[in-house]
Amino acid sequence: MAGEFFSTEEVTRMFDFTTEELETLRQRGLVRAYRRRDTWNYRRDEFGNPELLRAKAQRPYDEDE
Repeated sequence: MAGEFFSTEEVTRMFDFTTEELETLRQRGLVRAYRRRDTWNYRRDEFGNPELLRAKAQRPYDEDE
């Protein structure tokens, strides 16, 4: 099961996301994240197209609807 998830640190390092972008994606429901103790973990299959996710994180919220 541990191999199915990225930690926040792994996502920021591997895909050059900021923690703020990840928080935005999580809050908008664009990626699934799971809290484990003090950290968020993200499903690996959610990051197949990181550029599309980055574009969605940077759009104003009302454009997602």
